[in-house]
Amino acid sequence: MVLGGRRGDNILRHFHKTGVLRAVALSGAGFFAWVSVLFAFGLSLSVAPAGAETYLALGPRTEARSNQPEQTQCPEVPLGFKPVPHPPQYAESPFGFLDAITYKGEFFSWNKRLPELMQDLRVRWVKGGGLQAFIWKRVQGKNSDGAYTGFKWDEYDCLVRYLQANGIELLANIRATEPEAGAAAGERKVPRLPRDIEQYKRFVSAVVERYDFDGRDDMPGLRYAVKYWLIEEEPFMRDYWIGTAEDYATTLSVAYDAVKSADPEATVIAAALYFDDLGATTDFAERFFAKLASISSGLKKYDMLDVHWFFKRIMPPEVQYRRIVILRDDIWKIERKYFEETSPFIVTETTGIYSGETEHAQDLFKRYIYAMSVGAKKVFWTALAASASAPDPFSKGAIVSRDVSGRLVKRPAYHTYRLMASRLDGADFEGMTSIENSGGLYVFKVLMAGRPVWIAWNDNKGGAQYLIKDVPYKRVRVTAVVAAGGSFNADIIGVEGRSIRLNLTERPLIIEDETAGAIPIDTEDLYDEPSQGAERPGRTEQRGEGRNGQRGRCGDGVCGPVEREKGVCPEDCR
Repeated sequence: MVLGGRRGDNILRHFHKTGVLRAVALSGAGFFAWVSVLFAFGLSLSVAPAGAETYLALGPRTEARSNQPEQTQCPEVPLGFKPVPHPPQYAESPFGFLDAITYKGEFFSWNKRLPELMQDLRVRWVKGGGLQAFIWKRVQGKNSDGAYTGFKWDEYDCLVRYLQANGIELLANIRATEPEAGAAAGERKVPRLPRDIEQYKRFVSAVVERYDFDGRDDMPGLRYAVKYWLIEEEPFMRDYWIGTAEDYATTLSVAYDAVKSADPEATVIAAALYFDDLGATTDFAERFFAKLASISSGLKKYDMLDVHWFFKRIMPPEVQYRRIVILRDDIWKIERKYFEETSPFIVTETTGIYSGETEHAQDLFKRYIYAMSVGAKKVFWTALAASASAPDPFSKGAIVSRDVSGRLVKRPAYHTYRLMASRLDGADFEGMTSIENSGGLYVFKVLMAGRPVWIAWNDNKGGAQYLIKDVPYKRVRVTAVVAAGGSFNADIIGVEGRSIRLNLTERPLIIEDETAGAIPIDTEDLYDEPSQGAERPGRTEQRGEGRNGQRGRCGDGVCGPVEREKGVCPEDCR
């Protein structure tokens, strides 16, 4: 789901070289930027000078002027900037964002805090959408005589350079919006089946060739290849595709061949074909697969399927995160009618609507773990940041909010995401084992550098005792994934007979070797909303204590030695 406004909206932005972002009139709508901050529609924006860039401040409202072509502005990587290291394993990371610092429904400007937040979170991937999609008519024009112009790469080179300087991987989106003589490059047009198929193939091939890092026709300064190419976006929705399902099948088939001609090792992703919470049926997917099979002699013209998975209404948490299996199986069932095997899938958009901060953080964690346990190769959260005026589910799903003074504030879900990525980036999710996966009880085992880590929770009320067996450690660190009181509650507990007994609640736990270090968080940034489940920093609580003296918290599901011996925290030792 593209987070930008609908057709006819006015988008404003301008990047000032002094570091001040001011609004100028731009038009074209229905898009967003993932490496940018979408600020309030019709607002201007200022950023503090270098050395004082802690918060983003909003300026006064500015009138939007329509019928002006929009102009993408990109901050060039400064001279002398030392690139962030990019080891090969970053490409294997499953953690990503659909948007990074995006304010739904507001104009956007590039933001220097993006790389800081991404690196702090240990998130390696961003999906490009909106203007950061590779839109055909933004790369190439057409003269009045019908002749095509040359390819114009400035905007996208800047985008890729900016990302790669900061060690970020791009999942790129290609849009078939055809060039038209006399049309402004920034005028928004909804993609459709290209009239000039041969030129569309040349465009797709040229895009992939420029960023494939093979030493031929590459972007100057390219550090590593762009390997993931998503073709279109939610074509079952008229806002993003005005052709038929059969048209999309034809477009995907052509794009697949063009991508592979430039980079045979690239991954081509078919766009999300169905999403039940938007009222779509599986009819589009049925017609898509039937057409694709008929024109490709039964050969798949994609490597991976995209699944979009979020809700625009409040649903029980355990219903929300488990819906991924229904969506996956609906598509796989149709795919099997026309192709022998089902395809791997990726989740490039997911979020939900939440009644409180704790529920938000818990659902984020459960969505990632559960999705990967059922085969998702990567998961992209929607989104990093949103304004208070953003519509649901985006405002409730974002992990960075903005307070009344305009400061960006990290919510508990931010710290949960950081803990998850810090602990589990590099885990062998392909080999993840589901020990328990029924009746509301979930226990998973995954290997980190060959050493087991367990993840567990219980969606039933009242908690449940569970015995984890075959634990090869003398002591384990058990961490509740939702921060409370300015820290993550953790116990170091002894392993007896290669087993540990835990009281599992709806708050997920990570169980690992005791040598895993604590994950510090900045209590100044903790979004404090005690009425919705978050606890105030400094609040006095009765606490248990692990064998090494580390203090836990009653209700964290961990029955440590001191808790057992002294009888404190009985709810954890039932």
